[in-house]
Amino acid sequence: MRRSIVTYKELGKALGIDGIALRNEMRHILDDLSDDCRVRGERSLAALVVNQTTGAPGQGWQDGDRPWHAEVQAIFRQWGA
Repeated sequence: MRRSIVTYKELGKALGIDGIALRNEMRHILDDLSDDCRVRGERSLAALVVNQTTGAPGQGWQDGDRPWHAEVQAIFRQWGA
């Protein structure tokens, strides 16, 4: 297993989503993913999806007061990556 993040564009390509649909669909997909992770008592895997230019998640990503970098490291620890 590799420790890495993926861009919105890369994830969109893997899911067959591109163009304008990428922005619209990705938010719903990642919100659903975050909700599912929360229900399971797990860290949100949506934190691993970032903007290609900034290397950070979009403004919609949040997990209380926990800084994004700390969340990513916690995910890697949780999943043993």
